[in-house]
Amino acid sequence: MNKSDFYEWGEKFGSAWSRLDVEGALAMLSKDVEYYESNFSPACSSWEEVVKLWEVVPRNQKNVVFNHEVIVVEGDFGCIRWQVSRDLISTGKHQKIDGIFIIQLNSKGLCTIFRQWRSVVEG
Repeated sequence: MNKSDFYEWGEKFGSAWSRLDVEGALAMLSKDVEYYESNFSPACSSWEEVVKLWEVVPRNQKNVVFNHEVIVVEGDFGCIRWQVSRDLISTGKHQKIDGIFIIQLNSKGLCTIFRQWRSVVEG
């Protein structure tokens, strides 16, 4: 794996998120992904749990803008810094998020380990 593999993964994942395309975002993950929504929570226990996390995205956010850069790649692991700007539908509040993904990609370019850390500012 090289930096462009991880950049492409981030581009496809972020583009799907920006379009509120749940299927597109999920298509970037392996069905057996070890998925950590938060560093304070255990990994999702099943693929169905990952799907449930993503199914709410189109119902709770809009105007999503995603940017990213690959920080480092070591073998099949990569670190991606990302930023999102979005509006929350339920409150009408605007959020900015700055985060890090630590991901592992398999030979098909699918994510098999997904960990994220993020900082959120509302305004």
